[in-house]
Amino acid sequence: MTDRLLIGLAGRYEDYGSVGDEFTGKVSGRFEVAEGFALRGAVQNGFRAPSLQQTSVQSVTTTAGPSGLVEILQARTGSEFPGILGVDSLEIETSDSFSAGFVWEPLDNLTITVDGYIINIDDRIVLGAPLRDQDLGAFPAAQQFLIDNQVAQVSFFSNGIDTETKGLDVVINHGSDVAGGRLDTTLAVSINDTEAEKINAPEGIPEELIFNEPSRRFIETGQPKERVNLSFNWEQDKINTLLRLNYLSSTKTSFFTKSGLGLPGFLPVNDDPFLKPGSAMLVDLEAAYQITENVQIAIGANNLLDEKPNKLADDSGIGFISRGNIQFPMRGLAYGLNGGFYYARIALNF
Repeated sequence: MTDRLLIGLAGRYEDYGSVGDEFTGKVSGRFEVAEGFALRGAVQNGFRAPSLQQTSVQSVTTTAGPSGLVEILQARTGSEFPGILGVDSLEIETSDSFSAGFVWEPLDNLTITVDGYIINIDDRIVLGAPLRDQDLGAFPAAQQFLIDNQVAQVSFFSNGIDTETKGLDVVINHGSDVAGGRLDTTLAVSINDTEAEKINAPEGIPEELIFNEPSRRFIETGQPKERVNLSFNWEQDKINTLLRLNYLSSTKTSFFTKSGLGLPGFLPVNDDPFLKPGSAMLVDLEAAYQITENVQIAIGANNLLDEKPNKLADDSGIGFISRGNIQFPMRGLAYGLNGGFYYARIALNF
């Protein structure tokens, strides 16, 4: 529009024969307030059609239950069991998002960006928790389905919830000459919070049959709300080194607890309603050397300090069922439970 004002407009129409059509658009803008400082923002809507796996896949898996191993059926959309509970098909997810922030370059070698955002998703497609006989007392046809198909639990996809995610992203990049080489430093901070604002249960169907408390807890607190990444990349001639620090805040879920598993009260199992893998600081380190123009060698480590999630209590529900063979939480893990990974690498370029 002017030397200082940039406006962007976009529109798109798509038609999915099996689930419907949708028009999406975006308006974005950037205004340079002064040299080295600019404001930016965007408003847009979007959609996501159900995937083939969500609409057409049916499978049976074996997992831990109150009485030992049980069979769980993941029912196909449009099949008999979801239909009993009023879910006959999957619709398109739709979203609206808003973002605003600034870009600031106070020095030639320093750039700072800050962006806040809000994302609202309606009719979000989610996999409901497996439903058991005791959950279906008001629906004898659903209970009979379990008996006829010789399964203990059934889960299925639905457009079960509307969610809102609010967040803030901060990225700082700095470059400088250090010890005869070039040091690039990047700090990235992400803070976000997701809430399930509404459960879209069909008329006459209790909300907990579509999206129960453990499922809601997983959406809202099963992922870290704060992530921080600080990396240092130093290069000098044929040498390249990288040090990266990754902080992940704590999570908590209520899957596989005593109440989540439906274990009877008399069993010697703790009553903690949450599993908490804990926060973590992961350290990655690599050093590489360019032997020739075509050959590079490197040694390094991911999760150098061998960090692992908090172990389950000795008397945890899932530990009781697995007789101690499952030692870590099975949900809400933001990083692996295998600890450190150490490697050597030779790269050949032709």
